[in-house]
Amino acid sequence: MKYCTNCGHPLKADQPFCTNCGAKQTIIADPGNVTTATTRETSAPDHGVTAANFSHNPVLWLIVGAIVVIVLGIGGYYGANTYKRNHLTEQEIADIGDGVATKYLGSDAVKVYYNKSDNQLTMVAKSGTALYDRAEDSISDYGDTDSLAPYVGKFKKISTAMSPKMPTDLQDVQVEFMNPENTSRYLYVTENGKVTYDFTTDDD
Repeated sequence: MKYCTNCGHPLKADQPFCTNCGAKQTIIADPGNVTTATTRETSAPDHGVTAANFSHNPVLWLIVGAIVVIVLGIGGYYGANTYKRNHLTEQEIADIGDGVATKYLGSDAVKVYYNKSDNQLTMVAKSGTALYDRAEDSISDYGDTDSLAPYVGKFKKISTAMSPKMPTDLQDVQVEFMNPENTSRYLYVTENGKVTYDFTTDDD
């Protein structure tokens, strides 16, 4: 309900003119028909991990932390091993060589020595072993020079196995199998899986 602004006659809210005096009226909108505009908050589409949601996601931090720890652990392990390997003493290298020789030649087949200045791992067959007897037969006047042939492949394997166990600058280690009757002379020399000296082909 509203009233004419000129004569005060009661009018309906949507009447544009007064029915009594004809004066033009101001139309008052019905509050029940007014639509109130509301602002709807829209979220941005999720495009994966962002700096904002990453910094607040503890699971991602745990994963990243675990990866960092693993990488540092592996790097530390190899770094420590490399440092240790690069600071081996002659006796420690000889002990490693003894373990490798045992694997391929059997227990107590040879005595093993190492000289760092020449980077030579020396093996001398122990008396009473099959290897000693074959070596002795090979160098005797009546012996068969092929008697040691089955062992040559083992000598090569020993040199291959020793290479990664050596200090970084000594991985080209020479593995010498000595004459059991004259330990200042060698019968075979192998290096990185290859025979570099074979007494059977030496004319001297």
